[in-house]
Amino acid sequence: MENNIINLDKLDSYDGSVLDAISSKVLDVRINKVERKIEEIQNTVIKNKEATDIDINEAKQMASDAMEVSKVKAKINDDYEGYINQRDLGDKFQLKIGSNQVGDLLRIVGIAMKSSRKTIPYDNKVPKYAKIKYLSDYYGNEHEQFLWNQSECMIAIDDWLDNHGKTKEFYSCMSSGKLAKYIKQLYKDFQDGLFD
Repeated sequence: MENNIINLDKLDSYDGSVLDAISSKVLDVRINKVERKIEEIQNTVIKNKEATDIDINEAKQMASDAMEVSKVKAKINDDYEGYINQRDLGDKFQLKIGSNQVGDLLRIVGIAMKSSRKTIPYDNKVPKYAKIKYLSDYYGNEHEQFLWNQSECMIAIDDWLDNHGKTKEFYSCMSSGKLAKYIKQLYKDFQDGLFD
């Protein structure tokens, strides 16, 4: 049979071999279309599976990261009650930080005055976050010392880190030196107005 146009109205006039050839050709075309459709569906399924695998892997990684941060947060000493000095507050972190870093954190989160060299709480943060204790020296002179409410300060720090998307980086520091460096960078960014 030649590649002629088939007139469907004249199918009765074709002999059996021509009709078999036409039928065979129609089946081939239909089978090819079905195979292409199956291949498209398989490709779509494969792409969706790959996308799902990526989504699952990303979700697992996010869950793993969240678990690590939770573990580190949980390791912060539990004896949170009461007021303590700045140095002791730094000792409450899993990775001990110095009083200067604690002061920087208290300034960043808005508990302590930003422009003061000494870590002084804002008036509206007393007594919730801090209180003033007066100490006498050997000569009878009184000096003020600021004591910090452990639980309230830690909650404020955690809330600030969460609100600014810094929790993971903060708690993933593996040494006191790295944490101190990270806090220093946070404080620099804070002074530059990046968190306003």
